[in-house]
Amino acid sequence: MEEMFDRMPPPDQIRLVALDLDGTLLTSEKRLTTPTIAVLGQLAQRADLAIAITTGRRPFSVRSMQRELAINTWRVCLNGARIESPCGTMVAVDRTLPANPVAELALALKRLPSVIPMIFSGDGLISKPGAKALEKYFISWGTPVDIQESVDLAMQDHVHMAIILGKSEEIDDLETSIASSELIESYRYQTNHTDLAFIEIRSAGVDKGSSLAQIQKQLGISPAETLAIGDWRNDLCLRPVSGTLIAMANSCPELKTIADLVTEQNNDHEGAALALKSFFRL
Repeated sequence: MEEMFDRMPPPDQIRLVALDLDGTLLTSEKRLTTPTIAVLGQLAQRADLAIAITTGRRPFSVRSMQRELAINTWRVCLNGARIESPCGTMVAVDRTLPANPVAELALALKRLPSVIPMIFSGDGLISKPGAKALEKYFISWGTPVDIQESVDLAMQDHVHMAIILGKSEEIDDLETSIASSELIESYRYQTNHTDLAFIEIRSAGVDKGSSLAQIQKQLGISPAETLAIGDWRNDLCLRPVSGTLIAMANSCPELKTIADLVTEQNNDHEGAALALKSFFRL
């Protein structure tokens, strides 16, 4: 792998490292391994290097991971909707869904009573029952899901993100309902069941990449001085703001296509830690 890095910028040019959690730093069992913790600890000793965790997870879960790593990191949570500074729990940027689109989305959801909304607000997550696989996944992040028989989006304050699960045709209808709004954006994903899909809804322009750009601006760091590692489609937005982008061996094909390098090992075999160790000559 070290030969592959010969085509990359020199290690001392990198001043910001952005790291995804699930599928990247974490194993399939949602654990940080000892070698991964050790490598990040070595990186944190570089006074001229900032580290940012970039994830879809809720803030509480990310802070828990930071404590386990025993290092100070920037925390990009909820796929960019919130940025927390390395010191304590100070919120540097908080980008919630605008009121008017939320009201329109709430009306659309009432016309589709069988869909299952999951509403993210800071550390909170409210959901209707029925999305067992998603509930299990989000519970694995370390915070519970508040299951309610009825979820009225219009009654929720400070919504950072919404995920709506339903039949493909219902998600089609929902996408059509919100397509005219310039204040929100939706990201559609198919599930393992061919007739089910879900969309993730955030404020327009909110993603990991735009949040990382804000951190770069605050620290006076350029994309050329930034290295990022990820594994999924929500990491595609890191390409414009990362001079060096590394995809995990277990990454989605789209990310592997645009990455500068694909790790030799997957997330269950410290692929990210090994790549960092080789690149920074640790």
